[in-house]
Amino acid sequence: MGYDILKNIPNAYIFHSKAERTIFQKRVEHPCLKSSIIPHTEYDMYLPERKTKEDKSSKKGKFFTFTYFGVIRFFKGVDLLIEAFEQIKYEMGKEANDMRLIIAGESWDGFTKPVQMIKQSPVKEDIILKNYYLSDEELGEILRKTDILVFPYKRPCQSGPAHIGMNLNIPIIISDFSMIKEYMQAYSGTRFFEKDDVESLKTTMIQCCKNIPEVIGKTPYTWNEIMHKYYEFLYSILS
Repeated sequence: MGYDILKNIPNAYIFHSKAERTIFQKRVEHPCLKSSIIPHTEYDMYLPERKTKEDKSSKKGKFFTFTYFGVIRFFKGVDLLIEAFEQIKYEMGKEANDMRLIIAGESWDGFTKPVQMIKQSPVKEDIILKNYYLSDEELGEILRKTDILVFPYKRPCQSGPAHIGMNLNIPIIISDFSMIKEYMQAYSGTRFFEKDDVESLKTTMIQCCKNIPEVIGKTPYTWNEIMHKYYEFLYSILS
């Protein structure tokens, strides 16, 4: 991020989390005299019909599906997810026969390690790779098949895909960075694992497979709520 561009221009700042504001204040000497914490709102462009609770249970002929979607870059941690999934298939044996993993998104910055891992994986028949930019229609179809979303990020970041998942009431496994926990802990379907730890990720995936997190209520970040936050902050600056 070009912090030098920002430090001498704005009169006020909007951050997506308290953690981001803290990082910014440490890197930029210019004080944040006026600032507000306003998270991402919901992403409601994908409205597929979700599977019922009965459909999600493991039955003969049915798949239990973990999904990662988004760009594939080093810090997204897709390689950790593949490794965890391989260990689950090996350790659970027949119990994991109906389990599959979908990885959907194009590779960025020349990071092709996950693609190579899948090609060489002993469980590659249970991994579906869509290594390109997906259309809204294709992503909607993937989300309809998804039981649990997994975002094993290696560094703290805002996650558009996680907000899409929240809007669709899909349970989510995500890294436990403080910045991420700040905006994800209010969503009842969230389960955190220890960042950059394959063992913790594997254990959390197994726990969620056996006991799918129940999502109670809707995303806490509706358009009306976020719009009101922006209105209040801008009014406080201009009045």
